Amino acid sequence: MAPPRRSTLESYLLGLLPLGVAIVLGILILPRATPGDDVPVPVADGFALDAAHRTDERLAQTGLSPEVRALGSALRAYKTLEAQQGIDPYLTPVKLSDARTAIDEALQALPPAGRDEALLALRAVQLQGFLAELRVFERTGNETPELQALAGGFVRRMRDVGWCSARHTLAMNEDVRRTMFKLEWDMLLNIDHPGFPPSLDEERELFAFYIRHPHAAESTRKRIDEARAGAPSARACAQLDEAEVMAAEEWRLEKVRHFAATDPTYPAAYAIGVARYRHRDYEASVQSFREWLMQHPDGPWTIRARNHLRAALALTSLD
Repeated sequence: MAPPRRSTLESYLLGLLPLGVAIVLGILILPRATPGDDVPVPVADGFALDAAHRTDERLAQTGLSPEVRALGSALRAYKTLEAQQGIDPYLTPVKLSDARTAIDEALQALPPAGRDEALLALRAVQLQGFLAELRVFERTGNETPELQALAGGFVRRMRDVGWCSARHTLAMNEDVRRTMFKLEWDMLLNIDHPGFPPSLDEERELFAFYIRHPHAAESTRKRIDEARAGAPSARACAQLDEAEVMAAEEWRLEKVRHFAATDPTYPAAYAIGVARYRHRDYEASVQSFREWLMQHPDGPWTIRARNHLRAALALTSLD
């Protein structure tokens, strides 16, 4: 039996199908003005982060010599005082300076042999305590003396920048907390030896958090808060709110620039273009998108870069 013939209409519609697909694809590929909203975030390797956790846990099991414990005590004393800054009226700069001197003296007293390994072990021990005390804080809302001895004014700073909610929940995950602690610990002791700085994947996780959660720089935030307290009108308050938003975008842009210089796999020019667009520096944004397209005429970010470039050009006098 012969198969039924297709009607002329059916054949016509089937003939139009490839044309329709081509039109849709053409529309998707053609550049169209799209605001640059989402700054790409680095993506950390979860296996590498797990390996860093295991290293920290192993180091935390290392025995600490009396000299290393003395350094740990000096660090705890300094951090306890730091936590009371702005709260204890009897806390003087001299007390903080003396506590800082005690850290330096304890550091100098460490035997040269195995010094870095001993410091890494001490950092790991204090890191484990820091993470445990943060979990207590999130569960109870109590900032314990132990947390202050390990973290100083950490919780206060997190509240100030909006990274700690009124329900005492911290915005960052444990990987970010680990890296924040390590960086601050190393900076306090002025250590930059191999083995101390966080790995690239730890930095990827940290900067992904920074890019997602920007805030105005501390000095700018203080000036805006002071101006807001004396603002004469709702319009003035709205202008200050807008200034704070722009200050946060400037902070985010600086973080993007910093990380772009660290990770060669990060889409640097594209990310800087988006960050500049958000900061309303449209001409600089155009330059960044053009730079990206010159270096990457095709690839995963190309269509987005073209679309964002058109949007940025529409807001500038550039050709």
